[in-house]
Amino acid sequence: MQSPSSSRQGLLGLTGAWITAHLIDGSVHLGFVHAVDPETGNVVLLRPEPAGPPGAVLPMVLLHDAIAEALRRQRIPFQLEGCGGEDLLVLGCLRCVPPYNARAVSCENEIVLSRFTELLAGV
Repeated sequence: MQSPSSSRQGLLGLTGAWITAHLIDGSVHLGFVHAVDPETGNVVLLRPEPAGPPGAVLPMVLLHDAIAEALRRQRIPFQLEGCGGEDLLVLGCLRCVPPYNARAVSCENEIVLSRFTELLAGV
């Protein structure tokens, strides 16, 4: 049996990973591990938002690839960063992370942010 501190250390290594969390109450939650509290072991999940018509969910990988393809078509330079290349760094100043929606974008340049948000809405 693992001690509570060693299992917390294992959780810290999952940051950025896609997981299925089974809770004590029987509920199941899917998402990316955003953060883990090192003292309590509590996990913060980023859960993807549905895209398209109600009930349809666009898988993260397809959404990531669609955004990357839209950037390539418009010849906008970007890099893949993070564990497994899931973060998009656009023009060296804009970062888009899972779940790849407007709230998951950060940029200090208002013009770049506005244009990327428009591109994101079109994907």
